[in-house]
Amino acid sequence: MSYDVKASDHEFWMRHLYRTSLSYQTEEGRAFTASGTWEIEGGNTDYLEFIIPAGKVVRIYNRMTVAEGDIFDIDLCSVTSITAGTTELLHTNMRVGGDSPTAKIYRGATNPVGLEVKETSMLIGESGPRSSGGVAEQLAYRVLDDSASPSILRIINTSNTNRLFNIVIVYTEQDA
Repeated sequence: MSYDVKASDHEFWMRHLYRTSLSYQTEEGRAFTASGTWEIEGGNTDYLEFIIPAGKVVRIYNRMTVAEGDIFDIDLCSVTSITAGTTELLHTNMRVGGDSPTAKIYRGATNPVGLEVKETSMLIGESGPRSSGGVAEQLAYRVLDDSASPSILRIINTSNTNRLFNIVIVYTEQDA
């Protein structure tokens, strides 16, 4: 009996692997969410910086974003340096009663130097009087550690209007 591997089979097994791994990390108290809601002024850019302590590895399993109104560009980037943000996202252990993560995400970073886009995506909003905004989910698996240049998310409000932006990032942290 032969079996042809198809793209859909690969996607199925990858999703199964992610769910199994994330479930195990949750049981061990090493799975977290980082979330926040804030307003981004029209035409402005905000940066989220991943602060990863030495000897730790962060695995991002999911990123969900919601915004009212227009289009937002959301890019995963690396930089050689950046002025750190001061507003910490809300970090929660997915295991009730578990410890807080040591790897954190801050917003409000400024002055990126040597910015290199690694991945680009878009959150498409809706328009019209009954618009509730747009929702985007990215199940791409990403691994970040302390050895790389700082990793950031660049969020660009492409409209001329101030808009609320919401993000939830599901990640794990482990020793390198």
